[in-house]
Amino acid sequence: MFASLAAKIRWLLILAPVLGPVVLVGGLWHTSQTRDVLANGLETIAIIEGGSREWSRRWGEQFILTLAWTDPKGQKHRVENHWISSGFAAKIVTPPPQSGGNDRGSTPVYRFVRSSVLIRYAADRPHAPIILEDAGYREDDNYTEIVAGTIVSLIGVVVVTFYFIRRHRRAEAA
Repeated sequence: MFASLAAKIRWLLILAPVLGPVVLVGGLWHTSQTRDVLANGLETIAIIEGGSREWSRRWGEQFILTLAWTDPKGQKHRVENHWISSGFAAKIVTPPPQSGGNDRGSTPVYRFVRSSVLIRYAADRPHAPIILEDAGYREDDNYTEIVAGTIVSLIGVVVVTFYFIRRHRRAEAA
C-alpha cells in the first residue's frame, strides 16, 4: 500500500512543474472570462428546461441544468449541461421526499423551485452563460483554481530546484 502511495506521490511531484502552471493559467482565464461576461454581457431571463443530478466521489452531488432563452435579435439559444454550484442548487432544487426504505432501486425525484433564472452571456459566446445568482460561487471556484495552481507551481519549482541541486552535487562527486 505504501509503495503505491509513494509511486503516486512521485508521479505527482514529477508532473507538478507542468500541471501547476496549466491549472494556474486555466484559473486566470476562467476568472477573466467570468469578469468580462459579468461586466459586458447581455442580461436576460433563461427558462430552466430541465436538469439532472450527478454524483462523484471527488465532487459529491452536483446538478446540471438545461437553459433556454431568446436574445434581443430573436435568435433562440439552448445550453445543456450547465453545471451549477451546490450552494445555488440548494436554493433552486428541492430534495427528494424521504421514503421508508422500501423503494429499492428507484431514483429520487428532484424538483426545481423556479422555472427561470437571470443570466448574463457574451454575445459572441452564448454557449457559456453565467447565472447571476451563481456568479459568486463561480468566482470562488475560479479563486480556488488559481490558489491550487499557484501551490502546485511552487511545489514544482521546489522539486525542480532540488533535482538540479542533487544532479549538480552528483556531477561534482563523480
